[in-house]
Order: sequence, then structure tokens, then C-alpha cells
Amino acid sequence: MGLNLNPILRQELANLDKDTESRKTAMKALKSYVKDLDSKAIPSFLAQVSETKETNSLSGEYTISLYEILARVHGPNIVPRSIPSCPPSSRP
Repeated sequence: MGLNLNPILRQELANLDKDTESRKTAMKALKSYVKDLDSKAIPSFLAQVSETKETNSLSGEYTISLYEILARVHGPNIVPRSIPSCPPSSRP
């Protein structure tokens, strides 16, 4: 996608794959980041986190927690990306 992720955010996401204390500190920082996220930055954040983390890894469980927090805090501001629709069929 070519989106740039804040270097601090990138580091905190990487810390989810480290030891328990690093994960704990990273989750605290990431929760704060998610709560303060501007609604216009949500699509970029979601895309980057999705590209960065595999949901089957240990850190994937923490990533899902971030999605849950995002939904709780920003639920009404999360709008699905629109998919271009097919042109209407011509009717006789």
C-alpha cells in the first residue's frame, strides 16, 4: 500500500513479538495511540497494522485487542472502504 507508519508505532508493534515486559509496555503505548487516533488516520492505521502483523502469531492476539479498542473508541467513525460497484446493467 505504500503507507508510512510512524517509527515509534512501528517499534511498538515490533515489541509485541518480544518478551512479556516489552509486550506489556508496547500494548500500553499502542492503546494510548489508538485512543488518540484521528478518525482520518484510522484507514491508514488499520492497513499498516494488518500488513505488519500475522493474526496467527502471538502478537496477532494483541493486534486483535487493538482492533477491539479501536472499535470501542472510534466505532461510529470506522467506515468500510467502498468497493467500486459494477455499472448498472442496461435495461431494454
